[in-house]
Amino acid sequence: MAGAEPAGVDLGRLADWDIVIPEKALPVEAYAALELRTHIGFAIGLRLKVVRSVDRPGRHIFVGESAAMRNSAVGFSTKDFGPEQQRIVVRDG
Repeated sequence: MAGAEPAGVDLGRLADWDIVIPEKALPVEAYAALELRTHIGFAIGLRLKVVRSVDRPGRHIFVGESAAMRNSAVGFSTKDFGPEQQRIVVRDG
């Protein structure tokens, strides 16, 4: 996004976020979500929930491709990704 000023991520505002994994998550996706939760916990002192479905439009961290991720404001398909390819999207709002 041209002209956007980087603002970083305010970790203190993650308290009501969750980590979303696919309904039929691969073992590596489930493990990655638990590792992410652990390290975010070290940073903010809270344990985010790991969930398989969403009940609101925002405040999610997605690990792996799921319908919830594809339908979100940051959604995309990973079908053409290579075996070690990933995408990280951070969006405010």
